[in-house]
Amino acid sequence: MILNLNRILGDFMKKIFLVMGMTFISLLTARAFSQDFLQCFNSNLAEAQIQELKSGKVIIRNLKSPKETSLETNNIYANKFLKELKASSPTHFAEIIQVRPYKGSENLINELALLVTDIGSYRKIPYYAERQGAWASMFTKAEVVSCSRGNLTSVYNAVFRMPPFSEFDAVVSTTQIGDTLYFSTKNKGKIEYKIFSAVKPEKMECGLVLFREGDYWILYGAGAVKTEASLFVKKRVNTAFVNRIKDFSMYFIKKLN
Repeated sequence: MILNLNRILGDFMKKIFLVMGMTFISLLTARAFSQDFLQCFNSNLAEAQIQELKSGKVIIRNLKSPKETSLETNNIYANKFLKELKASSPTHFAEIIQVRPYKGSENLINELALLVTDIGSYRKIPYYAERQGAWASMFTKAEVVSCSRGNLTSVYNAVFRMPPFSEFDAVVSTTQIGDTLYFSTKNKGKIEYKIFSAVKPEKMECGLVLFREGDYWILYGAGAVKTEASLFVKKRVNTAFVNRIKDFSMYFIKKLN
């Protein structure tokens, strides 16, 4: 009877240790999984913002300087995007970030590619005008003039009208390679506000980079603009440009939901 009791106790303890071991391993795996994407970001992200990313929320950061960007990755197209944005010496810079699980969203990159290359649909992008306190279309004109498509990169020459600013020429480019999509728009001609010059050529750029990092998709949107020095212009257009950067990126992110 004692032998049977010892055998029962021995079997019971083995099961306990087995369950404890499996639980410990699962906790380690879950921790590793939840921390997987953090290597793509630097210390400019606050802990509260990291927790929001983990929960799938979108975070928006208005930056005083390009040095405050949070993305830090080995992805060459993400780095190219950031380098171009910083090169304009922007007076305004904003970034929009979301992290999504890769599993179950394997086709996300193709879905985003279809959205950003449908340039005519940009007229549907909503924009909240603070001065009027109402929503309106960000673009009243979005037309492709010419297009050059390559194996990896496509370049669209387009014309945009973004009230209250004048019509301007722009270049829209997309590069899709493997698990990376790089998309950007940059003004080719100057942008005017009434009779004033608001933005010089190639001084406004906005776009998105989507790339895979382990078990996650990193969706990084950002925009930069350098407005002209005129105090009259700055007072009226600064807020407008910052809000447009946010609304432009958020439009595509919401479309993916």
